[in-house]
Amino acid sequence: MGSGAISASEDHTLKIWDLLSGREMFTLRGHSDEVKTVLITADGKRAISASWDHTLRVWDLPDGVAENCTAFRGIRLRSTPLR
Repeated sequence: MGSGAISASEDHTLKIWDLLSGREMFTLRGHSDEVKTVLITADGKRAISASWDHTLRVWDLPDGVAENCTAFRGIRLRSTPLR
């Protein structure tokens, strides 16, 4: 992602931001409920998001395409304190 960042949102989306300009680059849509967490893979090519809609989604970056075979349903979200 280089100089970018990703945010998870209550509006069911993820947003990709350009940290140098502070501008939104694009929005990832596909969850049907609040997105609780997101991470970027070590190679920076994919984002994995988890939502209260009980799905995990894997997204190709930077084009924002949700991979068809990777909407995992039936997950249960839990909070784990950081140590």
